[in-house]
Amino acid sequence: MRPDCRKLSPDQVRAIRAYAKGRNPYTAAAELHGTRELPVTLKALVLVITGETYRDLLPKADMQDSGHGD
Repeated sequence: MRPDCRKLSPDQVRAIRAYAKGRNPYTAAAELHGTRELPVTLKALVLVITGETYRDLLPKADMQDSGHGD
């Protein structure tokens, strides 16, 4: 998960996912972000709800970069 997603406790993650279950993840994230004091960004909430990580959202070309300069 993204670094700011790590600021959430496992209990908070479970509560967020339970709240958003069966709902549009973006709408649920916006509602949670507006009503609760959570130490994460709106984008991080969407990632928590969908169960994706920041790495999953990167283009495949970025993922294949070996990190070695030619």
